[in-house]
Amino acid sequence: MSDPVDIDSDFDIDKEIDDDDDISLQTDWLHELEVHNNDYNSFYKDDIFSIKISKVYINDDKNIQHVSSENIELDEKNVITYKQLAHIINNSNHIGKNKYRLFRSYLYNIDTDPEDLNKFIKSNTFSPLIREVNVNENIHIRPTIAQFQKLNVLYIIFREVDTSLKGISKKKATRKMKRVSFSSNSKTRKQL
Repeated sequence: MSDPVDIDSDFDIDKEIDDDDDISLQTDWLHELEVHNNDYNSFYKDDIFSIKISKVYINDDKNIQHVSSENIELDEKNVITYKQLAHIINNSNHIGKNKYRLFRSYLYNIDTDPEDLNKFIKSNTFSPLIREVNVNENIHIRPTIAQFQKLNVLYIIFREVDTSLKGISKKKATRKMKRVSFSSNSKTRKQL
């Protein structure tokens, strides 16, 4: 058996700890928590402040003629404004001598929740990631897991405008006027 230990009742533990040690003990756990959370920050949803724009140019034969892309900073978080889109489209409707017109636009937006990430990876039963969008109004981008933000893309598809004489002659041929004649003996009109 061990001898009983005398405890000094006048001993005050608070007085024995330095103020610096006290502050250090109070903030160490907070620092450890921040380090731990930083490891997982890339798996939390975050707002979108920039997005990649891919422009696809299709010729008359429905073949892809040219593809270009650029990253743009958004004027508002999670929104591509119609003014930004109008500027991009107006500055992108020519390549050399060829003129293009907007055909369609699609937004690829990974908006999976962090809790569903495992399901997303293992199965094909996730919500559609791509949707057709109207460039005449603001396009809202849903917040994305930070790790996947670089995968969000707005695809703008342009179709070549036929400016050749061949295309013009087809239009003129369909607009040609035909003369309708009436016979003085006949009471009916000739139908063309």
